[in-house]
Order: sequence, then C-alpha cells, then structure tokens
Amino acid sequence: MEYQELYKKYQNAIKLRDLAADENYSLLKNIFREKIIESINVNTQNCFIPYLAGIKEVFTYVGQEASQVDFYRDELDRAISSK
Repeated sequence: MEYQELYKKYQNAIKLRDLAADENYSLLKNIFREKIIESINVNTQNCFIPYLAGIKEVFTYVGQEASQVDFYRDELDRAISSK
C-alpha cells in the first residue's frame, strides 16, 4: 500500500474511532436496532432484508475501521522507516 493511501486510511480510521466513541453515535445505533426489531413481523416484505443488511454494513464498517487505528499507525511507521 502506498504511503498516501495508508495515511488517508489512518486519518479515516481515527475519525471513525472518534465517531464510534461518541454518545450520539451509540444512541443512533441503538435506535436503529430498536426500531428495526420493532418493525419486523410476519408480514415484512423480502425487500426489507437487503435494507437491513446495508444498515448493518455501515455500522460494522465504522467499528472495524475504528479498531484499525493502531494497525495503520504501525504500517505508517514502517513505511516512514523504510524510506
């Protein structure tokens, strides 16, 4: 991975880590979960599942990238030391 691309991912991971730690983000995530669970019933249409998967993917992505800050920082350190 090139230095600029790695640095961009590192900066993004820091922002997402801050977002994941924010109380408002946690509140939003919990509201989504609660409302989605409340809206599922026997008559729920099949098109609802891809919508749910998309929402889950967003929250999962934030969590995964937020946990990568240390990895990206180590990779940046390696890239700098190899130059």
